[in-house]
Amino acid sequence: EKPVVMDLIGLMTDKRILDLGCGDAVIGRELLHQGAASYVGVEGSHKMAAVARQTLADTSGQIIAQRIEDWT
Repeated sequence: EKPVVMDLIGLMTDKRILDLGCGDAVIGRELLHQGAASYVGVEGSHKMAAVARQTLADTSGQIIAQRIEDWT
């Protein structure tokens, strides 16, 4: 799915990314390195959210540990 998503997004410069069900946030790390203005991932699994935070540790990306259905 990554190649399709990357094609749909296009150039990253100054884009603000919201990733619902972000998993380990590896794509978020890549998007930030390609110039995205911000990245927020929402992840329902607290264990996976912890992995995602580790993935984004040295970036400006943020992770919200919450189920998509409950996120506001």
